Amino acid sequence: MTASSSSDIAESVNSETIPRPQKRKHPGRSRIKIVKKPLLFPPPVSTRKRQYTTRYKLRVLSYLQHALVPLGPTVMREVTAAETARRFKIPACNIARWKKQEKGLLGLLGTQHRNRTGKQKWPAVEQPLYLGFLKRREVGKVVRRGWFRATAKSLMLVHYPGVHFRFSNGWFSGN
Repeated sequence: MTASSSSDIAESVNSETIPRPQKRKHPGRSRIKIVKKPLLFPPPVSTRKRQYTTRYKLRVLSYLQHALVPLGPTVMREVTAAETARRFKIPACNIARWKKQEKGLLGLLGTQHRNRTGKQKWPAVEQPLYLGFLKRREVGKVVRRGWFRATAKSLMLVHYPGVHFRFSNGWFSGN
């Protein structure tokens, strides 16, 4: 036997008779590579709004400032105002105006419902209640919801004797 014939036999034995181990298949669907996955945005708002609360405006501005959109498999970019407008189904000019008003909107948060300012339902109760709250906090006392409820009830009996007052969460939070 010659050297060339023995190497031919070794090659044929290696490639034909020795089985190669196959990769073990995992159960379930095959994985899609991240490069082939479609880039999906969160679903947009389903209906158009015409009136916007302060809280909603600030939510839109927060999305505009903090949301990131995938630009590729590993790269993210900030959302544009036009994309935010499409997602929330609002005119882009509203977002530009709200960006200019952002400081003022932050000051109004929790004091407005549907952007109405200066309308207190019980002004004779709310002003003394607020002043009492400030006095207790200056002294360093803890002010809990129960204190607000009891003080508001007693003030209602003094200023509005025939009116039934309900201490609701909406009234307490300013909505």
